[in-house]
Amino acid sequence: MAYHDALLLKDTGSLTKGEREMIIVTTSAANHCLYCVVAHGAILRIRAKNPLIADQLATNPAKADLSERRKQIAGLVGVAADLERLNSEHKVAEAVFASALARISTSKTDIFASYPMAQVSEAAVVPLHPSSPNKKIALGAAVGSTFLLFFALLLAWIRRPLIDKLLNMAQKPDGQPKSA
Repeated sequence: MAYHDALLLKDTGSLTKGEREMIIVTTSAANHCLYCVVAHGAILRIRAKNPLIADQLATNPAKADLSERRKQIAGLVGVAADLERLNSEHKVAEAVFASALARISTSKTDIFASYPMAQVSEAAVVPLHPSSPNKKIALGAAVGSTFLLFFALLLAWIRRPLIDKLLNMAQKPDGQPKSA
């Protein structure tokens, strides 16, 4: 928090503290960073004294209830986020192209093998419904495992008397096997 305060609470430039938080919330929403939207949105609500402003900026900055100056700032933030995304895609395309040229110049024929090992990150997506744990499956597994546990304990408990009874039935009183 001290780092945040050192960067955002100093009075330099023409942006107010609320406008700085507004830029952070809008940028975080464009970058799909839910943590940053929530954290900085809370600060923005306090600075702007408006409980809805952070939600409006995170969902649709163009329709947020802002002054003309702040609408222009929010519009520039959206353009900057698009520019950053395009620059990132451009760098990946350059790397693929350079790798393909290098592969071709070494007379390798499989140009699709020339794609670099690049990691492309995508926006995190929150599922609409949780995939795990499924309560019905968990309850069924618990009931089934309890039944199997009791069955195993019952078998362990009656095993020895059952074996002794079967052995006694198979032998005569003098220790000789019964004849059928």
